[in-house]
Amino acid sequence: MSFASSTHLWSRLALTGAVLLIATSCSSTGDLAQRPPEPPGFSTTVTQAGNKLTRYQLDTDTQGVIETVNNIVNVSIVSNDPNVYKAEYEAGFIQGKLQGPKIIAARDNSWDNAYLTNPKHSYPQQIPPSPAELALAQQTLALNLQYTLDYIHRAKDTETGQRMQRLLYRLIGIQHGATRDQPAALTFTADWSPTLSTADQQIGYQKPTLTFMDVYFINAVQDLLDVLPDHPPQAARSRPSKCSAFVKRTPDDILIAHNSWSGFLSQTQAMSLWVNGDFMTFNPIAPGYLGSSSDFGYNNHGLLFNETTHHATYTEPKVEALWMFWRATLAEQFSRSLAEFFKYIALEPSGTYMNGYMVIDAKTGEIGLVEMSYKSFVFYQSNGKGGYTVTTQPKGLDRRYDPTMVAGDYLIGINAECLYPVACCFKQANLMNCGVDFAALIHPTPSNLKSTQPATT
Repeated sequence: MSFASSTHLWSRLALTGAVLLIATSCSSTGDLAQRPPEPPGFSTTVTQAGNKLTRYQLDTDTQGVIETVNNIVNVSIVSNDPNVYKAEYEAGFIQGKLQGPKIIAARDNSWDNAYLTNPKHSYPQQIPPSPAELALAQQTLALNLQYTLDYIHRAKDTETGQRMQRLLYRLIGIQHGATRDQPAALTFTADWSPTLSTADQQIGYQKPTLTFMDVYFINAVQDLLDVLPDHPPQAARSRPSKCSAFVKRTPDDILIAHNSWSGFLSQTQAMSLWVNGDFMTFNPIAPGYLGSSSDFGYNNHGLLFNETTHHATYTEPKVEALWMFWRATLAEQFSRSLAEFFKYIALEPSGTYMNGYMVIDAKTGEIGLVEMSYKSFVFYQSNGKGGYTVTTQPKGLDRRYDPTMVAGDYLIGINAECLYPVACCFKQANLMNCGVDFAALIHPTPSNLKSTQPATT
């Protein structure tokens, strides 16, 4: 497997134009739905550039397309229905239809990546994973899924609970689309909960079938690997992660850049999703994902986002917690403000896949940063005066932060924490002022998208 950096660049002005286009083309039933009625099922066309465009349609306002250009796979899905839960399920169903066997490959690649990227090979200890390792993952995921279902049920009368329910329906839809000829006749309500067969609770490796737990594993793998084995190895200080990201103000724009060191195939997916008025474009790590997990993208509420994973030299991960992939997808798909983005990320700590999220609000020009440890969260929000308002959860934490990483006109992410108490939780408080070299690269340049790339790569 080859590893290299993949760079993503965007700007506030570019997003503003994109959101206007989205509002124009998808305000009723979406651009894809403006085509003449076609029968349900697959159809294929060839673009002017000679690329194969595969379409799957359920009805006139619910359909999707997939196109591969060189090594880049683009997926676009529009789903509309008076019942938002059904719309979300059908969006997942179309995704499953379009990505199909690629999701099975993503499951196996997730196991391979876990082995190849861990020098200690602590979990799994070999490829293929042993029956005992598969069983341990299955049991752990089942515990976490039950916790999540209980969380959704308790919150069913809240906006957060109902949005979680939407994501649950989409997750079910992905597996159904990949394995069934037609959508299931489910009950689409806030009270519904899936009943999984014994077969659907299994996790496979190099098997031709795709179970629901396989899809759950693909989405939760970053969280899972912070939990397993029972005492997960911590990151070595001598082997720092290599992701980097920044947000930079210019006189007339805000730039956002993200450099993710991962497998080439993890960085070749682009997905655009429209469900009953909520839209996001994002870079999913692999087929079968609800959200990004890389995380880079934007939504039609004016928010752009990226993240770098914290260099976790210490954590206390939880199985029975709302894992990061749920909270991140909530924030990325539904948030309308920086504060709402923080609210979703900080629903509860899990000690798994802990990241620093940089966010831009293209509507207001605000920039912000959300950080976390296994027990706390912090939110930096620009105050319009060249500084930041710092909010901690729980309240009362030390608010000192690294001024080389959080400055008036830029934010930096280099797999290290900016806030002193968060760094202390990871037992790496000596990393303060570690952004000096990176800050020199982006100040006073870059000033536009073209000049951003050298600083990121």
